[in-house]
Amino acid sequence: MPKIVDHAERRAEFAEAAFKTIVENGIENASVRAVASAAGSSTGALVHYFGSKDDLLLHALRHAGSKVATRMLAALDRHNGVEGLRQVLFEALPLDEERAGEWRIWLAFWGRAVNDPELFQEQQTRYRRWRDLVQSVIEGCQREGALPASLDAVHEAQLILAFIDGLGVQATFDPEQMPPARQREALTTTLERLQRQPH
Repeated sequence: MPKIVDHAERRAEFAEAAFKTIVENGIENASVRAVASAAGSSTGALVHYFGSKDDLLLHALRHAGSKVATRMLAALDRHNGVEGLRQVLFEALPLDEERAGEWRIWLAFWGRAVNDPELFQEQQTRYRRWRDLVQSVIEGCQREGALPASLDAVHEAQLILAFIDGLGVQATFDPEQMPPARQREALTTTLERLQRQPH
């Protein structure tokens, strides 16, 4: 009886292998051969699922984004109010090895996306979804009375994304000056500022 292959699962395995290869060796060294080797497979099998290296790298980016989104939604299931917002934002910071690896992925793709229309659009889409999520959580906090109703949720979401990006870049390039404890402290201070805004 022929072996039944779960194609979605196989694509996810290759995407995870690409993710790990980029984190360990950089995006330029994430060749089809290197990714296939990391997945314990042949290049022929990988090419069957992805038409090009760029297609594979784009899927790796989406795979990484999906992992982050899953963690954020899980955080919202466990926490509400400002603590829920805090936990969602913690998932976006390089606070451990896994999240630091995700930041190396984002930074690698940002560089390529500037001159690649498909990746540029992918980054735009990712940012819009990320901003919409943060805005939605802020608005939920406002409805619950945990954050002032006077806040402009759209504006604050934009500022928070810029703040998270700044923290992530600093932590990636100068981890001694921006260790996890300092990242958490900086984020907590920012959220406290929101809570102190006039109602």
